[in-house]
Amino acid sequence: MLNKCYEISCAIALQFNVNKYHCIVMGKTHKKYFSDASCKNLIHWCSNIKYLGVHLFSDKSVKFDFTQLKEVFYSACRAIFSVMKLMKLLFCITVAELTP
Repeated sequence: MLNKCYEISCAIALQFNVNKYHCIVMGKTHKKYFSDASCKNLIHWCSNIKYLGVHLFSDKSVKFDFTQLKEVFYSACRAIFSVMKLMKLLFCITVAELTP
């Protein structure tokens, strides 16, 4: 079926980049071994994938990992707060200099 999708995409001039695709199993068969799918190149099976910044894990039910997303969010907040502290300090110094 993948080969047919690839053929149709080539016929209508759509690019199908197989290197960016991975397969993941969720449900009762998550521990089963599956052979790699082929569509010009091999599409590998993975135990976890990253989609839109969130990690999905292969398990009996859908499991997500938001830790990396949280780390990026908190580091951005820390950067903003550090700039705000600097701005507050500069404001205080400026006010002190302007007061007679």
